Amino acid sequence: MGEAVNGSAKGVIGAGTAALWLLTGCGFGADPGSDEPAAPVAATGAPEEAETEEQRAALVEGQATLSAAEHPVLGLLLTDGDGNTLYLFTEDDGVGPTCVEECAAVWEPLRTAAGTEAVPMTAEGVRPELVAAVPRLDGAPQVTYAEWPLYTYTGDAAPSEANGQGMDDSWFALDVYGGTVTVPADTPQG
Repeated sequence: MGEAVNGSAKGVIGAGTAALWLLTGCGFGADPGSDEPAAPVAATGAPEEAETEEQRAALVEGQATLSAAEHPVLGLLLTDGDGNTLYLFTEDDGVGPTCVEECAAVWEPLRTAAGTEAVPMTAEGVRPELVAAVPRLDGAPQVTYAEWPLYTYTGDAAPSEANGQGMDDSWFALDVYGGTVTVPADTPQG
C-alpha cells in the first residue's frame, strides 16, 4: 500500500508541476522564443519592471511615439515623436489602411514594433486610450488614433509643417482628441 500512496503523490506533484509550467512559461505574455516571460507594457507603451536592460530595450525598440504640437493655423495637432504632422486618409474610414505601394511612398504609414500588442508610446497631451495599431500586409503594424491609420507626408520638409492638409480632399491632420481638422493650412489668421 505504501507504493500506491507514493505513486499517487508523484502523480499529483507531476500534474501540479505541469500546470505551473503551462501558466508561467507557455502563454500569458511569454515570448515564444525565450524562456523568460515578457515584461508588461503600460498603457503608454513604457516598459514596467522589465527583468533586464535588454528586455527594456527590446520593448522600446521600434515603437512609435505620438506627441502633440501647436500649428499656427490648425491648432494643437497630433504628431509623431519628431514633431511631424500626422494625417488620416478618408478612404481608410472603417476599412483599415488602404494607402499602399506608390501611395505609401508619399504618405508614409506610421509604424510600430512588430505585433499589434506593442502599444505606441505617448507624450503629454495625447490620449493613450485612442491609440492602437493594425496589421499591414507590407510590413510592421500601423499606428491608429481614434481608429484612423496614421501617415506622415513626404511633402512636409520640417516638423510642424502641414503641407498635406486637405490634399485631394482626402488627407487631413488630426487634433489630439481624434477629430479631423478640416481648416485649410493656409487660412489667414484673423
